[in-house]
Amino acid sequence: MKKNVINKVKEDSKDIVRKVDSNRKYVIKDFRSNWKYILFIFSLIGIEAVLYSISKITPFERTILESTFDNKLPLITQFVYIYISWYILLFMVPYFLFHDKKIDNFYEYCLVYIIMVFISSIIFFIFPTEIIRPDINVKNLSSLILKGIYYIDSPSINCLPSMHCSVCFLYIYYSFKMSNNNKKSKVFFIILSILIIISTMLIKQHLIYDVIAALLLSLFSIIIVKTLKLSKIVKSKIEKTI
Repeated sequence: MKKNVINKVKEDSKDIVRKVDSNRKYVIKDFRSNWKYILFIFSLIGIEAVLYSISKITPFERTILESTFDNKLPLITQFVYIYISWYILLFMVPYFLFHDKKIDNFYEYCLVYIIMVFISSIIFFIFPTEIIRPDINVKNLSSLILKGIYYIDSPSINCLPSMHCSVCFLYIYYSFKMSNNNKKSKVFFIILSILIIISTMLIKQHLIYDVIAALLLSLFSIIIVKTLKLSKIVKSKIEKTI
């Protein structure tokens, strides 16, 4: 009887050790996965920043675009807060896609993003466009922030297609594709993305032409990835390293 009790205790101890070891491996794997996600997203943003900066030294003549529609739109400096929220979504949307049940959407999003950045950079280099911005009189915080954005993002070239808008169209598309467990997040991302697209015109960062070009670019990039089934190839290679 005593021997059976001892054996039982030993078995229970082994089970506990196995469970602890299993949990430890899961935690380590989850930690590595999150870090790889963070590094991957920072890499995407880094690639975009470098290509965008290089495209600004284009030797080609700039084309100044204007439209009657945009001339009728008022300058609303308060929309600058919505405009800069784009930088938060740049991390939030892919994070939710990464942790969503439909993980394939994350890989697809990343590939579409990369293709859009490369195509945009080529367009920026060979067909640089410029927007004439209004003079800003600093009266409040929003006008001060907007003037700072104008200063940082000068010269005001490489407008078509709008990267802010093309990425927002991706946010909208992939938010719809998220699982229903993220209903509130889906609605939030979609509404905010639409507002960001509108804000690009109301703070005079982009024209309607830039928005239309962004929509066409995002659709074209999605079609390429889906037609060639690139996300499945990338997914299988990435998951082997996680």
